[in-house]
Amino acid sequence: MDKDCMTNGVPDITKIDPILFAPEPGSRKYGGAYWKLGEYVAMAFEVGMDVKK
Repeated sequence: MDKDCMTNGVPDITKIDPILFAPEPGSRKYGGAYWKLGEYVAMAFEVGMDVKK
């Protein structure tokens, strides 16, 4: 990992800025699209606690 992609010693997804490939559902060929990650949504393992109550 390049140190420029780290914040406080851990990987920073906003600095890594990955591109993802999502194949088209049901396609037998390699059809699909490339996506960039979107914006922050919620903290993992905390967002569902409101629903659980």
